Amino acid sequence: MAWLTGFSYRKSHVINSASNAGTNYQVKIVAHYGTGTDSGGDVYLNNHARNDFGDVRFTSSDQTTLLDYWMESYTASDKAVFWVEVADNLSSSPATIYIYYGKSDATTTSNGNNTFILFDDFDDGIYDTSKWTTVSGSPVESNGYLRIQGADVRSTNTVPAGHRQKARVRLNALTINSQFCWSSQLDGSEYQGWWCAIAGTLRTETYDNGGTHTESAFTPSLNTWYNYEYCWYVSGGVGQSTKFYVDNVLKSTHTTNIPDLAPYVGFLSVTNNPIIDTDWIFISKYVDPEPSHGSWGSEETSGQQVTRAVVEYLAGYDVKSRMASLHRVKTDYVGLLDSGFKKLGRNIKEYIGLLDSTIHSMSRYVYRTIIEYIGLLDIKSRISSLHRTLIEYLGLLDTKIRTVNLHRSFIEQLSVLESKVKSLSKTFTEYIGLYDFIECWKNITRRIITEFMGLKDTISKRKHLMRVFIEYVGVTETRIIKKTLHKIIVEYLGVKERYYRLPSFFKYFKWRHYQHPKQRVEVNS
Repeated sequence: MAWLTGFSYRKSHVINSASNAGTNYQVKIVAHYGTGTDSGGDVYLNNHARNDFGDVRFTSSDQTTLLDYWMESYTASDKAVFWVEVADNLSSSPATIYIYYGKSDATTTSNGNNTFILFDDFDDGIYDTSKWTTVSGSPVESNGYLRIQGADVRSTNTVPAGHRQKARVRLNALTINSQFCWSSQLDGSEYQGWWCAIAGTLRTETYDNGGTHTESAFTPSLNTWYNYEYCWYVSGGVGQSTKFYVDNVLKSTHTTNIPDLAPYVGFLSVTNNPIIDTDWIFISKYVDPEPSHGSWGSEETSGQQVTRAVVEYLAGYDVKSRMASLHRVKTDYVGLLDSGFKKLGRNIKEYIGLLDSTIHSMSRYVYRTIIEYIGLLDIKSRISSLHRTLIEYLGLLDTKIRTVNLHRSFIEQLSVLESKVKSLSKTFTEYIGLYDFIECWKNITRRIITEFMGLKDTISKRKHLMRVFIEYVGVTETRIIKKTLHKIIVEYLGVKERYYRLPSFFKYFKWRHYQHPKQRVEVNS
């Protein structure tokens, strides 16, 4: 499982296929800041995004490849409107995309030029002649918009037949023959858009060797910004329909005299009035019906990916591949750029929810996990499940824990470059809250036996701990023998220098029948 680095939350979303939609189709998504039920193109970010939506990103189905998008508008701590360019071919099959959010230091990467066929927000104060050609008059770009006053402007290049044109426009008057959100052939044989043909009102017009129009489709308030739009559908080289909108409200639908050919985009103000100000304009792909919005996935957090990766992707690998994959998972998803114990400790606190480092807290969490998620309700099932887990997921193909596997796990995955008692003691002291090594032995052993295995008496402790040593640690006799115990202490724990009294250890578990020939073994400090 992949994850976009640095982002805390995400949701998946299915975009359904549509005939002739093709690749790089632009879809609209409305992201709401608060809580609610995700449906259609509306998604709720559960108060986890920045209030300016600057940390919202979109990726393809591989979960990390960023998709181009443009943020049309936003209201802080309320909602934002996005247009996302879906890279997959929506003609033949649906696509899954992801919305990421939850990164407090992020700023928006909204980019209309990368998202649309043609786009201009007129923010840089420079009239872009690679996009626009002046037919007459003197258009002016300033203050974040393009002003057309007694001028005629068209796009430098044609745009595809069949598209969506949307523009944010303000008029200071409704004068005859002013045109905007408009496209046409140079010879005037085909055209369509919003047109003031009669003073005081706007009509919608389509023309293809004959005209169809809807008079008084909309009467705007002067000097007020509106989002004007038309959606033009062409199939098989023949114009099928054009729908006209103002602020996302359908005003008229034309199905006759629909243009067929790739046109130029245009603005026209025939006199000094009206003044036509355009804040932004874009051309996107359009088919009818459009690709519809499918289901939304539940909100995921970055920490969940470790569990999903282990369960879904590591099962079935051999032990070498599993360790390599697990290392990659830790590095990519949990942010363990080094796998030292200090970093591991911090991630346990942050991602697993251990808000204190006491044995009691850890025991409670592990116990709850075993009961709720693994469903082990008795000692027999626990031991059986543990055995199965070791065999199936850790790649141990016999019933004994091999020294090489355990040693390699410590060396390669946890960066424990030496397995001395001193290092182990430091780890328990700093991260688990045990402040001396003797308490480590007593508390951990006692709690594991009494709390996790449910054994309440000394006889049961001795019996089942013996069973664990025999089945899982590789002790092949029915009693702890000198050679095996010495191997465990020396090879796994690196006991080298300080003295450790073996009779005391076994006296604690009442294994009085055992007599070790030596009184003490050298251990490391």
